Amino acid sequence: MSKVNQQDIDKLIELVGGRGNIATVSHCITRLRFVLNDPAIARPKEIEQLRMVKGCFTNAGQFQVVIGTEVGDYYKACWRPPARPPPTKSRSSRPRGKI
Repeated sequence: MSKVNQQDIDKLIELVGGRGNIATVSHCITRLRFVLNDPAIARPKEIEQLRMVKGCFTNAGQFQVVIGTEVGDYYKACWRPPARPPPTKSRSSRPRGKI
């Protein structure tokens, strides 16, 4: 079973410049291959610090992130909605009356 953490993939997407900066994404056996609208926005040094990333580089117009053999699971996670932080305790949820 995959150990993909949705928060990790959300962070990766953020570090490549967000969903709006991703023109396309595909994968090979070990890498996620991004075509970015603006490659200068990507932050490779920070991407390389993510625990699932083994390296990253640009080749043939693609920003490639080396993940390993679980890359297919990470690719599928790219299409899930972003993970939401747990709800925080809010003020009263009771309906309020007119003052």
